[in-house]
Amino acid sequence: MKIGVIGSAYNCAEFLNKCLEPWESLKNNSEHEFYFSFIHNCFKENRELGFDKHSQDQTDGILKEKKFIDSYVFSEEFLTEAESRNVCLKNMKKDVDYVWTLGFDELFTKQQINKCIEFVSVNPLVAWFKINYKNYIFDGKSWIDGFCPPRIFNNRTNGGISELYYDDDFLYKDGSDYKILSNLEIPKSIAHIKHMTWLHSNGKAKVEYQKKRWGENGCGYSWNNEANMLEFNSEHYERHNLPLPILNYDE
Repeated sequence: MKIGVIGSAYNCAEFLNKCLEPWESLKNNSEHEFYFSFIHNCFKENRELGFDKHSQDQTDGILKEKKFIDSYVFSEEFLTEAESRNVCLKNMKKDVDYVWTLGFDELFTKQQINKCIEFVSVNPLVAWFKINYKNYIFDGKSWIDGFCPPRIFNNRTNGGISELYYDDDFLYKDGSDYKILSNLEIPKSIAHIKHMTWLHSNGKAKVEYQKKRWGENGCGYSWNNEANMLEFNSEHYERHNLPLPILNYDE
C-alpha cells in the first residue's frame, strides 16, 4: 500500500520528535510505501492576532533535519488550514492509495499505525476512516474521550482526491464531498491515539485562534490570565446545552 502523509506545523516542537519517530521508522522499514509532505505555516487567523510567520520554537529546524520527509516547505504566506494542507497535496508528487492527515501533537505508536493500515486494507471500498483519540488536556496527565475525526482518505475512489476545502474536509475529483461517501470508524481496540492537545503550555494561543474563528464562546476552553492556565469554558457548554467533559486518568 502507498500512503501519503500530510501535515501543517507551527510552534509544535514540544512533541514533534516523538510524533515523527514511529513514522520515520516505518518509512525506513515497512512493507508499505510512505510519502511525507509537510509545510510550516502560521494560519491566517494567527496573523491577525499578531503572530509571526516564524515559529517561536525549534519546529522549522527539526523538520529541516528530518531526512525521511520527502517534501517540506516553509510558507511565506499566512494560509488557512485547508490552504496549507493543499500545498502538501500539491507537493506530494506521488500517486498514493491513501492520504493520511497528521497533527504534530498526535503520538501514534508503530503498532497503532500498522493496525490502522490493516483495518483500512481489509475495507478497500470504503472512502474514508475516522480515528479515535485520547485528548490529553491541561497538565497532560488527564484526558477526555469522544474525539474521532476523519484522518485517512481513499485516493482510489470517485476519481481520486481533489483538494481540501476546510480544515480536514476533502473534495473528490468527481465533485463529491467526502461526507456523503462511505466511511468507517477505526475501533478503539485497534487504535486509541494519545493526542497532546489542549495543554497549559499551548492553550492560550489556541484559545485566541479559535475565538478569532468562531467567536467569544465558540471555543470549549478559556484562558485564565490570573492563574496562567487553561480551563473549560463553562459558558460554551451551557450555550450548547452540553455537560462538561469527563476527565480520565491512565492507570
